[in-house]
Amino acid sequence: METINGRLFVRCSADKPDWKTVNTSKKNLHEILFEQDNSDLEQLQELANFQDEDGSFKLLDSWKVPSDVRVEECYVPTYLGAAIFMRDYLLEQNAVFNDSKSCLKRALKISLGRGFEGHGYDSESGLIEALKIFSRGGLRDFLRGPIICWEFNNLIIKIFTERSKKIRRDVGIKGVWGEDYTNTWIKLLNELVNPYMEIPPID
Repeated sequence: METINGRLFVRCSADKPDWKTVNTSKKNLHEILFEQDNSDLEQLQELANFQDEDGSFKLLDSWKVPSDVRVEECYVPTYLGAAIFMRDYLLEQNAVFNDSKSCLKRALKISLGRGFEGHGYDSESGLIEALKIFSRGGLRDFLRGPIICWEFNNLIIKIFTERSKKIRRDVGIKGVWGEDYTNTWIKLLNELVNPYMEIPPID
């Protein structure tokens, strides 16, 4: 895993971002979540120290950037960071980092700003990618456990319900340019909706 002056994550100036640093930090977040089955104590401690005061894991020092940049460099890293702590939180007694619940709760709250949607024409695909990130963190099991962020759980269930209704009515789910995401959603809902939720799996 590549480091930046010995660190895995570095927040850059929004006025003059060092895009190599931004991309390296995001790559490290992605690698920890998707290429490892769990995180070690040093990674979790550094990620906790990197968490911003607002609860995010944004890679720029301001939210006041163009909306596409805000999604990619502020929200997506926050989803990744939240999912990493979600995974560790779900390990329960085996968790290696005592503050995972606190870090996760703060990250989930700030992650709600866009309803997980992508930017502009990519709103639906962005939503799907956000849910895949949380899925890797254990979203299915997380929704079965004690609720630590009501707003997050409510939004997820609302999304599941709306997409399920469209599929059951045979309306289909399409993007702005007519891209058909119906089959992607069927697969995603069957992976994420657990039997303890009111929404049944889709055939």
